[in-house]
Parts: sequence; structure tokens; C-alpha cells
Amino acid sequence: MNNTHPYPSLPQAWGIFGLFIAITVGVAFLLLIVSTITGFDNLPLVNLIGYTLSGILIIWYIHIRKKSAEPSEALIHFGTMPVSLTLLLLLITISVAVVIDPLTNLIPIPEFMEEVFETLLSKSPFNLILVVLIGPVFEEILLRGIILDGFLRRYSPVKSILWSSFIFGLLHLNPWQFFGAFIAGLLMGYIYWKTRSLIAVIFIHMVNNGFGYVLSYIYGSDLVTLTNLFNNRRDYLIVYFASVVITVLLFLILHQIFSRQKEVIWKEYPPPHGDL
Repeated sequence: MNNTHPYPSLPQAWGIFGLFIAITVGVAFLLLIVSTITGFDNLPLVNLIGYTLSGILIIWYIHIRKKSAEPSEALIHFGTMPVSLTLLLLLITISVAVVIDPLTNLIPIPEFMEEVFETLLSKSPFNLILVVLIGPVFEEILLRGIILDGFLRRYSPVKSILWSSFIFGLLHLNPWQFFGAFIAGLLMGYIYWKTRSLIAVIFIHMVNNGFGYVLSYIYGSDLVTLTNLFNNRRDYLIVYFASVVITVLLFLILHQIFSRQKEVIWKEYPPPHGDL
């Protein structure tokens, strides 16, 4: 058995979370100074540069730490995504997005946060690249490819998926996105556990963000939740409960597919006896 300790542990993951926040704030402050001095006011481009730079710095740091903790272990495992799963993951991502949409209404969104979301989802190619491409790639590398992967080689699947999803929710830095991100994290965590495919969870994340971006692009600031797309509550409830049924059925199909495939082996570092 390998005598090294899988990276990261839960305390180390919290350290990564804190460092990511610190780097993001530091980079944002630096870019704010540069923008003020130069008079450059393209906020979507500044956001894209800032997030990309922050992601590169935190992954570079993790690469150094992981290389020290596990010299023979690759930083990430991209894996593969069978073509047969593509349509299934596409459908389940959209159906789950519909099911968890009411969670966005649990806490009223103040006007200043609505303005932040509108800015992030404004009609700019840089916002599109950030929300649908760069964000999903960096976040999945960090949350599933590094943190969850290390957890699954150290703790039980339940503990690993729950904690990585919780951290994913907190990473959004606001309570209005926390619950939706946490549920989406459970879905992506489950898929990664069963496939160890970073490509699959990046695809899910891109579809989820792209679905929301397209709706916001079409309907603009009038779209706060999906209920705004319907003329009456009855039509919304029909679509909502249909999505719940579809989600359950798709999960059953996924379970059947995974049960027939060779199980992904996480036994190189078995969890402690009794760990949940």
C-alpha cells in the first residue's frame, strides 16, 4: 500500500479555500488600481483576466504542494466521457437546474446583488467566456479534480462528496447561490466518484452555466427565477414536477449504467474503519 497521504485532507482543503479567496481579492485589488490609473473600464474583460490569473496562481500553488505530498501522483485525472453519457448528462443537468431553481428564492436578493449578477451576465463575449468556459474549467479542476479526488482517496464517498459540495457552495461567496451550488456539487461529485472523469463534470458545469447564461441573455434583468418564464403558476408547476420526475428517472438510468460498469477503484488509500 502507498504510505503517502493523499492531498488534500479536509483541513488542507479549507486552507486552499482561504488562499483562493485571498488571491482573488488581491488580484481584484491590483486590477482595480491598474484600471483606475489607465482609465481602462471594460469590466467584463477585467473580471475575466482577474479570475483566470487567480485560478492559475492557486492551481500552481496546489501543484507544488501535491508534488511534495504525493510525488508519484498526477495533479489531476481528466479521464474520459463516453459518448453514450453525453445526452444523459445534458438532460439531467438541465432537469436538476429546474428542480433547484426555487432555492434561489429562499433568501431575498438585495438590489445591489441583482446589479452584480446583471453585470456578470451582461451581453459581453468576455462574460460568456468567463461564465461558460473559464469558470467551469478552473472550478472543476479545483473542486472535483483536486479536492474531491484527494478526499475520495482519504475518506468515505459520502463524507467526500458532502464536504467538497459544501466548499463549492461557499466558494461562490454569497448565500443566494450557495444552495444551488451545493446541490449541483452533489450531482457533479457523484458523477466524478463513479467515473473519475474531470471531463464529465466540466461538461455538466458548462451546461449548467450555459443554460442560465442563455436564459439571462434572452430575458435580461426580467429573469430572476424560472417562474418568470411562465404566464401562470399552474404552467410552472407542471414543468417543475415533470422535471422532478425526469430527474429521478435519469438518476435511476445513471445508477443502472454505473452498476454495469467496472467500479472506479479508490482502494489505494482505504478510509479509516467506521468513517462516514
